[in-house]
Amino acid sequence: MEPAGSKRVSLIADYTHSEIRSDISYLVLFRTRPICRCTWTRQHGLAHGRVHAARKGAAVPKISFGGSFVTTAGPAIEVLSTLAKLLIPITPHVHLYAEWQWYELNHHLLYEGFRAHTILSGVRFLM
Repeated sequence: MEPAGSKRVSLIADYTHSEIRSDISYLVLFRTRPICRCTWTRQHGLAHGRVHAARKGAAVPKISFGGSFVTTAGPAIEVLSTLAKLLIPITPHVHLYAEWQWYELNHHLLYEGFRAHTILSGVRFLM
């Protein structure tokens, strides 16, 4: 039996939309003239989840996953990131660990972008 209140699956999600309006004016001989009327919009989203295997004992594999995005208009920028992690306990003091991340940054045109996969794996020794 599992302890009361234990969870095998958890999920966190967040979304934000913001907008900034700017109206900059200057004064010329007691008359106001607009210089810049701009609107910047931004959207941001985030999700993260975790899954524990349905095994008993201390050696329970754990999987974490998630991602985030940011888009802006005025200047147009997109940033995307995804993540997946795997933790497999071998003993209470030795764990196998693997992680994959994807990054993407786009600014106006496709050739101004940046994309990368990062993969990390190893063995963790806990004291």
